Order: sequence, then structure tokens, then C-alpha cells
Amino acid sequence: RIYPYFIGSTGLHFFSATLAKQRRGFIFSNSVGVGTYYRISKRFALNGQFRIRHMSNLNTRMPNDGINTQHFHFGVSWFVP
Repeated sequence: RIYPYFIGSTGLHFFSATLAKQRRGFIFSNSVGVGTYYRISKRFALNGQFRIRHMSNLNTRMPNDGINTQHFHFGVSWFVP
């Protein structure tokens, strides 16, 4: 009934906010996390995970103080037969 997993991703984003730590424009966002599914039926599961994300423009322009965030995610997952 319990299925743990790891998750990781990276990708290019457009950052539209204006902050002292990061300049507006294209950035890379990398995240890693751990989570678990708790099956409540054959097609549905409760899902919880924790992720850490780092955003940076790879020193292509200043400022480039990376932004690090932590996230908890909770939800219900539906599995297609």
C-alpha cells in the first residue's frame, strides 16, 4: 500500500519577478525530492512529498544570488487503467 519514490528535474524557466537576488529573464530551476504514495484503492492514492528547489541564471547576468526554496506537496493521485 505504501510506495516511496525520488523525484528530480531541471529546466529552463522565464522568471518575471523583480528581486534584489535575481534578475528578470531566463533562469534554470533544479529540484530534487522524496515522496510516497499511500494506496487507498486500486485507482487512487494519497500523495505527499518534500522538494528542494534552486533557481539561478548561471552567471549570465547580475545579480545571480541563487534562490533556494523548500516545498511540501500533498494531494490525491488517480491512476489510469
